[in-house]
Amino acid sequence: MIELHPRIEAISPSLIRKVFAAAPPGCLNMGLGQPDLPVPEPVVEAVRKTLEGGMAPYSLNAGHLALRASIADMYARWGAQGAGVGGWIEPEGVIITSGVQEGLFVALSALCGPGDEILVPDPGFPAYAMIAQAIGVGARTYACGAARGFRPRAEAIEAALGPKVRAVVISAPGNPTGALADPKDLEEICALLDARGVAWVSDEIYDRFTYEGQFCSPSAASQEGIVLSGLSKSANMMGWRLGWMAAPRRLAVGLTATHQIVNTCASTLAQAAAQVAVEGLCGRGPAVGAIEANVAIFKERRDRAVKALADLGLSHAPAEGAFYIFVDVRPHLRGGEDDLGLCMRMLQEVGLIAIPGQGFGEGGRGWVRLATTTGEVEEGVRRLGQGLGLVSGAGGA
Repeated sequence: MIELHPRIEAISPSLIRKVFAAAPPGCLNMGLGQPDLPVPEPVVEAVRKTLEGGMAPYSLNAGHLALRASIADMYARWGAQGAGVGGWIEPEGVIITSGVQEGLFVALSALCGPGDEILVPDPGFPAYAMIAQAIGVGARTYACGAARGFRPRAEAIEAALGPKVRAVVISAPGNPTGALADPKDLEEICALLDARGVAWVSDEIYDRFTYEGQFCSPSAASQEGIVLSGLSKSANMMGWRLGWMAAPRRLAVGLTATHQIVNTCASTLAQAAAQVAVEGLCGRGPAVGAIEANVAIFKERRDRAVKALADLGLSHAPAEGAFYIFVDVRPHLRGGEDDLGLCMRMLQEVGLIAIPGQGFGEGGRGWVRLATTTGEVEEGVRRLGQGLGLVSGAGGA
């Protein structure tokens, strides 16, 4: 009887999905990072027009030239406005992918081989280490927890670097903490990695969701890495699966070839939609202002959730971006209960879906992630407080 390779057999669903799957009907969902807002109408209209044409051909493996040019133009305009992004991104270095997840798989597959290792943040999005396991690459962690303000720091990366490390994943603001990176820290990180000949891979899917401070990318300090972003969050296009890699031109041929093996090309319908969304980010076309409106809604929700947590005396990681609040529940856990036990208990007792911090690494134990992707943030915080014994009440559903 044939069997899968042991490294694949060892991959199990993330705790994010396990908790969500265990939730009974009617729970308030503050678990999945999935915006509850509609796709902007001009973006939808672009797809209608494409469908009316009656044809659905492939694009180039790297994606439509016009879309790649618009993405490069977007970064150039954004950089000119003072954002900390690299001005070196060219259309020839942009590759359209089926979401950031595929881009991560392609980037890490192209950079690393058997015997190599990558560094991933702890706490951090679990898919990074899972991709490494799937492609047969070792994953080591660098501390990015409370002691370091949940920010990537050069000293933590240097302490974790080994001779086999070929790439370091950076994500800020990221999942689960929403903490931004300090530009000086990124300069130090890039100087360290450039000197060691190690690539950085920057997951910037939350780049537009910055509420305090200034978003900054490692691309502002180095040209020795790969930027990944997309429209799942900013344009609410989660299921449309549209993202991109932006890399130095010299890497684009190999990255495109790897992408071609995984996925001939990203959906051309999604590319038509992306053209309108990205043009809106460039300040032109019918989608101008749509994404900014989304950001304003999530900032308002973040502010309300932070106030509700403060009213209960609960502390959290710096919620400077993304749409997550990482809450410290350690002082309030029941005897013998951990963050996973708390989240599973709250499903039944108070009807709240929250994600245990240990699902993002050892550095997240004792914390809980709340996603502000629902308008009912005060009610969600109230149910968390009820689960922790800080709020009285019967059922939460």
